[in-house]
Amino acid sequence: MDTEEYRDILDDARNMIVSLYPEWTDFNYHDPGITLIELFSWIKESQQYYIDQIGDENRKKFLKLTGIQPHPKVP
Repeated sequence: MDTEEYRDILDDARNMIVSLYPEWTDFNYHDPGITLIELFSWIKESQQYYIDQIGDENRKKFLKLTGIQPHPKVP
């Protein structure tokens, strides 16, 4: 699945801030918004790690439970 690391996730989020909210100029650790972005980046990386531990057979079962139909592999 996704192999993004914490630093990549955090950098992507900070880059989004720059483009969406140019008036946001404080990117230091003491800024509450940056603290939340760091927390959510860590959570996303942790979730990706555990999702990657799920085998293909269980992944198919989970997709079926949610009603998601995977696309066939294309060569």
